[in-house]
Amino acid sequence: MTDAPTAPPETPADASQSQPASAPPPSAPPAAEASPPTAPSDQETRAPGPDGSPAANLDLLSGVEIEVTVELGRRRMSLGEVSRLTVGSVVELDTLAGEPLVLYANGRRIATGEAVVVEGKFGVRIQSLGAA
Repeated sequence: MTDAPTAPPETPADASQSQPASAPPPSAPPAAEASPPTAPSDQETRAPGPDGSPAANLDLLSGVEIEVTVELGRRRMSLGEVSRLTVGSVVELDTLAGEPLVLYANGRRIATGEAVVVEGKFGVRIQSLGAA
């Protein structure tokens, strides 16, 4: 048996000459152009419910708790005015008596309504729904 001549193994210098300098190494994935992240559209985030309606998807979220707040009114005060508040002080608000109260869910306006008392606790009777 005769030994066939074998080529010498490639050295790092030989390897760099066999590929163009601008080509990435074979194990590296091709570079992707950077694009700004985008939020998924409503169509992408909604899986159809059993009856195909988006409302059926609300059942999946019905147990999620959110903060609901009611705004009675507002008032801008200087730090000096706030420092002079004592027990019994009255802070006048910008809302007139009889004007609707505003309801917020997680900081977003969702409705307006009127103040009511139910079994000794304050409540709000919804008069209109929506952000307007």
